[in-house]
Amino acid sequence: MTTATAQGGVPIESAPKKPRQSLKGQMRAWGTVAWLWVAMIPFLYPFLFMVVTALRTPNDYLQNSVSIIPSAVTFEHLSRAWTAGGLGLAMGNSLYTSVIGVLVSCALATTAGFFFLRHNSRPAKFVRIATFASQALPAPVWLIPLYVAASDWGVADQLWFLGILYGLVAARFGAYLMYAYYRGLPTEIFEAARVDGASTVKQFTAIVLPLSLPPLATLAALTFVWSWGDFLLALVFTGASGNPTVTVAAASLVGQYSTGQQTQAAALVISMIPMLIVFAFAQRFLVQGALAGSVKS
Repeated sequence: MTTATAQGGVPIESAPKKPRQSLKGQMRAWGTVAWLWVAMIPFLYPFLFMVVTALRTPNDYLQNSVSIIPSAVTFEHLSRAWTAGGLGLAMGNSLYTSVIGVLVSCALATTAGFFFLRHNSRPAKFVRIATFASQALPAPVWLIPLYVAASDWGVADQLWFLGILYGLVAARFGAYLMYAYYRGLPTEIFEAARVDGASTVKQFTAIVLPLSLPPLATLAALTFVWSWGDFLLALVFTGASGNPTVTVAAASLVGQYSTGQQTQAAALVISMIPMLIVFAFAQRFLVQGALAGSVKS
């Protein structure tokens, strides 16, 4: 910190200078960045391989199928995937089921999380633990009985039923996320609302929901991305209906053409665009929602 003398002899202290980072600190920072780039290779290579495979010419792909540096680029596979694979209709189906899944999961997660917060009885604790523990169940355990029941009800090939199923599956994690977030809210706001005569429903709609936007945005983004990229449930419930989602439509391209792998890669590249858009807009909320409930106010 330096001291300067102003007119009249009054000393003025200037702002302290920021110390320069030492050479050892700079090398450590660059080493950390380099290590992160190396650690990202197993995750970046499949993505780059898929994009490059979709853009390479058939001859270039046959000469060296594992390279990520194309010698020639073509958009033929993207056009073929869109037309022959029926990706326009398939993406519309995926959007329809994903939006239903987001709405159902957010509605159930908020109400279940608030219910678990306000009720500490043994039956409520049992339901809460059972809900959270059900995430450990593998899908084949409940998928086959559910498909048999849905077939008996006549809804096994309905897109709206698949969307509701997406919401129910995602609501299990969503209930835990919202419960953890609600536990971090100050209890004084609920006490003040009770003093003012607000009912439980009024507290939920007027206080809890407006404060739940960060975790709700996180849950909506994760549910949308998972529903959009799901293959197992979509294949079981819509694979034979002639009205597939985008993942089922992309998988059906293999074997139809001599360059089926490149056409499928092109379909996957096209199907990834909505997920990238959602992550780009919801990135800020994802960070906030990931820390939901970690610190109690």
